[in-house]
Amino acid sequence: MKRNCIVLYSLILLSFVSCKTSDSTSKFDVRVSWELITNFASEKEPVFTSVFTLKNQGSYDLNDGNWKMYFSIAPRKIIDSSITAKVNIKCLGGDFYEMSPTAGFTLAAGKEMEIQFDGETSMIKIADAPIGVYFTYTQEGNEKFFSTDATIAPFTRPEQITRHKVDKDIIPSAKNAYFEYDWSKVSPQLTQIVPTPVKQSFGGKTTTIDKEWGVTFDNGLENEGDYLKSTFADLGIDLNGTKKKIVLTLDGKISSSESYRLSIGENKIEIKGSDAAGVFYGIQSILSLLPVESFAQKSGSITLAQGTIEDAPRYDYRGMHVDVGRNFQKKETIFKMLDLMALYKLNKLLFYLTEDEGWRIEIKQLPELAEVGGRRGHTIEEESYLKPAYGSGIDGEYGTGYYTQEEYIEIVQYANERHIEMIPEVNLPGHSRAAITAMNVRYKRKMAEGDEAGALEYLLVDFDDASVYESAQGYSDNVVCVCRESVYKFYETVIDEFIDMHERAGVPLKWFHTGGDEVAKGAWEKSKICQEFLAQNDDLSSASDLQPYFLKRANEMLTKRGGT
Repeated sequence: MKRNCIVLYSLILLSFVSCKTSDSTSKFDVRVSWELITNFASEKEPVFTSVFTLKNQGSYDLNDGNWKMYFSIAPRKIIDSSITAKVNIKCLGGDFYEMSPTAGFTLAAGKEMEIQFDGETSMIKIADAPIGVYFTYTQEGNEKFFSTDATIAPFTRPEQITRHKVDKDIIPSAKNAYFEYDWSKVSPQLTQIVPTPVKQSFGGKTTTIDKEWGVTFDNGLENEGDYLKSTFADLGIDLNGTKKKIVLTLDGKISSSESYRLSIGENKIEIKGSDAAGVFYGIQSILSLLPVESFAQKSGSITLAQGTIEDAPRYDYRGMHVDVGRNFQKKETIFKMLDLMALYKLNKLLFYLTEDEGWRIEIKQLPELAEVGGRRGHTIEEESYLKPAYGSGIDGEYGTGYYTQEEYIEIVQYANERHIEMIPEVNLPGHSRAAITAMNVRYKRKMAEGDEAGALEYLLVDFDDASVYESAQGYSDNVVCVCRESVYKFYETVIDEFIDMHERAGVPLKWFHTGGDEVAKGAWEKSKICQEFLAQNDDLSSASDLQPYFLKRANEMLTKRGGT
């Protein structure tokens, strides 16, 4: 009986020990650091050498079949023969890379390992370093995830910042930037208003704006009057007084468009503009003259220097460009950017809404564009969304999002109120991977439903295309097949919905940007569809003629719809 008790106790203890060492209680915790060693790895070609350090701080032993690491890094070709550990590092497209173990790999709990590797071309800034690091690992037969931020060693040594032995660039730092700047070239006539007005004159007197001030404006300046009142209300001043006035008027004697004359007196401030935009820019000059602290204090009164300003723009096109395709920004962030553009009197915003890494606008006829192309996450096959990019990681937190049509209309209207023209950009025929992936998902869904005609209606690629190319961003599948008529049906559908959105916003669409540059050499060359297409069109001799052909067709579409 006593012997049986001992055996039973031993079995219980064995079971307990087995449980302690099983996957169910093994904690996965691998920390990653990365350092650039040098850009002098080769005398013949620019090559960098860097090292990952994996530190296993958990109780989960890594072997050659139970983990993979994913990360984004500035696209570089990895030299396989340079890898110093039993792993493979391969690009899965763009800046998204996978590290996977090979036979014999082990990294036990509590141990760390350096994995050194070389890559083609140089890396000279922290922005080139890996981000968005995460692991997949197997536990009890299930795939699980572990996300971690890589620790990046600072670039402090000459060999980390120079690209070759005669490179004269110095290591960037605040100190070096300060001394590198030639202060002798700075104009002594510094001004609060940027860009500097054509003429401005201020004396020593001041005027104080408070609740005694009101606003009057000419017909056609309702937007500017409301903008001025709401802006000062945000500063704690209600411009509803009657004793002193800010007067907004249109003056036909000012011939240059978007020009204004501003006069700040003791009891009257007057802005005369050649048009509404000119009056608006006069308001922006007033805002530029306000003390910085007035935007935070909301004291109920603001003091301005008395004086006069005459100003006119030097350039008709004063633009900015924001790329939300690669790095999505919420509507509220775009509003902030538009406010800053208005302050600097910029009048055009090129709105980069589609890219290889994201489609950011709802197209009601093609919901897959936003549902699939507007989302990133961990995936290899991309059946429901796009792969990570630019460090968006497992769940695509920093790469997921799109604007509904109602949100886009709000943005267009907000910009229009600030005399900023929105120029939407939809990339074709290159930089089109998000659209291609979304339409491939649509194709598969329609085929599964038995709707072959519907599947082909908006298809953007030739599945049998054997062409070999690589874009500047590291993609070999980001160019639409311009020899398919369905590509033009797709483009027309997208354009028509943009025109409709602008009409609903009350701001007709004037400009539409095709983007789509950098079609890599080799695209379309081994597509049977394109070979047949070229044979049928005597004015096209080779695949290199197909991008101009697409742009000609796109221009015809836009001209037909009222473009110039």
